[in-house]
Amino acid sequence: MVDERVTDAVRQLLQGRRMRILITGGTGFVGARVAALLAGADQEVTVIGRNRYRSSLAWHPGIRFDPCDICNANDVARVCHDHEVIIHAAALASNWGPAELFHRINVQGTENVVNACRQQGNTRLVHVSSTAIHFEFRDKLAVEEDAALPKRFACEYAKSKAVSEDVVQQAVKRGLNAVIVRARAVFGPGDNALLPRLLAAAGKGRLPRIGRGDNRVDLTYVDNLAYALCLAISNGEPGRICTITNEDPVLLWDVLDRISARLGYPARRRSVSYPVALAFAKGTAILHKCLGNRGEPALTSYSVGLLSKSQTFSPKAARCVLGYSPLVSMEQGIQKTLESLNARDDSHANGSVRLKLFTTGYTPQPYGLVERGQSLSKIAIHATCASIEHPQHGMFLFDTGYTDKFTEGTRNFPYSIYGHVTPLVHSPALTVRSQLSEQGIAPECIRGVIISHFHADHVAGLCDFEQAEFIASQGAWSEVAGRRGFSALKRGFLPSLLPTNFERRFRPIEHFHGPGIGPFDHCHDLFGDGSVRLIPIPGHARGQIGALVQTGPSERVFLVADATWTLGSLRSNRLPHWLTFGFIDSVRDLRRTLDQLYCFSQQYPSIEIIPTHCPEVAERYGLNQVVKERMSI
Repeated sequence: MVDERVTDAVRQLLQGRRMRILITGGTGFVGARVAALLAGADQEVTVIGRNRYRSSLAWHPGIRFDPCDICNANDVARVCHDHEVIIHAAALASNWGPAELFHRINVQGTENVVNACRQQGNTRLVHVSSTAIHFEFRDKLAVEEDAALPKRFACEYAKSKAVSEDVVQQAVKRGLNAVIVRARAVFGPGDNALLPRLLAAAGKGRLPRIGRGDNRVDLTYVDNLAYALCLAISNGEPGRICTITNEDPVLLWDVLDRISARLGYPARRRSVSYPVALAFAKGTAILHKCLGNRGEPALTSYSVGLLSKSQTFSPKAARCVLGYSPLVSMEQGIQKTLESLNARDDSHANGSVRLKLFTTGYTPQPYGLVERGQSLSKIAIHATCASIEHPQHGMFLFDTGYTDKFTEGTRNFPYSIYGHVTPLVHSPALTVRSQLSEQGIAPECIRGVIISHFHADHVAGLCDFEQAEFIASQGAWSEVAGRRGFSALKRGFLPSLLPTNFERRFRPIEHFHGPGIGPFDHCHDLFGDGSVRLIPIPGHARGQIGALVQTGPSERVFLVADATWTLGSLRSNRLPHWLTFGFIDSVRDLRRTLDQLYCFSQQYPSIEIIPTHCPEVAERYGLNQVVKERMSI
């Protein structure tokens, strides 16, 4: 929730004016905050992005979401039409990645927005840039907007933002009404990059002090930046540049120590000199590239520089041009951030969804393997999935279970090993598509599929739903994307099960910032109304998610995928037999998730917990009889 002082200030600023305002990157950290602020000030707000599910703000009743790829010039021209103000916050913000990707999103995307604004002729553009363009691995204090830029930028992100500014300035010379606002080290509730990453490392005891620890830096609370962007709607002549900070430089490591202590993280016990850390980061980057590892290295040269060098900025332009001064102090911003990190919400949602459980077949397996202490006699391990019908947003699935594509996908080596280990009892009448069709629900009615993880028995039916979007954690997808052969098999992944256009329809959940519940720290409110809360439950598979679903005024169901295979294992809080550990991503994470799930079951005994493969659940819902009947069809 945006600070009330900021909301009141923007209401007063825009009083008597109702404008059509478009925000690019409106599902991101900064863009979403600005959108919420402007919607609260009774403005007509449209946000654009490729992924509606990334932020619950996209379902806000006062905000219109328009799916758009910032790299598609025609798309951008369409959505920008007839808007009085465009706040361009869309960007790839990372200190690691290919130059071509930064150029395509940050530079060409800006060119598309600039061209769309020029076509209209009367649009005010507020371009969100970054102080990263000034960083050059040395202490720099009270930097002003016209300070010379480095001859060599610290990272591709910084370079792309500098080029983007030049695109805007060249357009200003040709008549574009635009100002540039440089954001500086933004933090607050919903932060994806700054504090969460540092605190995650601190929580694991992996954040040594880099350098002397006396570096002084400017930070910016997100609501202050949002306020400045609203000021820039009407203040500032075209071409002006302003840098936004909290105007209260702090000793970075003192702040990190204070926050870590208040979160109960272990005290930092070691420090690393700047030259050693920089050499390590460079070596890590080289090794990362040579090994073809995905994502970014644990430590980059840019990160080392940011954590060890002083960098502050002059507030003069922001004060004189925009009339800006921060409304939320550093201490208040830190407190609000801590509150969001520790937030819990176990209240019921105002509305509910309809949930129905399906079996798509089973594999016979020794009971003692899936639940320790049981006999080795074989039982039916069902592959279940569920339909979730939302009263406003339509029909979704949680996983899809088996189809004949599993059999097809396991015919050839090495994937045939998967088929031998998990022999399948299935028929076409058992596919979730077939069962839905008998209820009058056509495949095109399925708006989206929530994928708990990418094991074959959870995704074999994706190809049956040609128009559905696919929702999963970014971590789950990154773990399997592009893998083939034994690399895929080790992760229980069959590439042939994915539709050919999967990536175009994929909607990743990159971060979980919603309030936790019980022992679970965070969630993602899929529709913004609490009816479906996605919760990280890693261990069995990297990036695995479950869904806490509101099924009635006071009834909830927790679909936990493979966080535990049986309710018996949950009640005894025991892992499956050690012989299954070879199929598990991380036994340590599985242990932690099972502990959390056990505590959850004790704290919320009225919430029904449904593992995907539990024989007890199959008996309760009559799934064995369903298989028997449908195998004879």
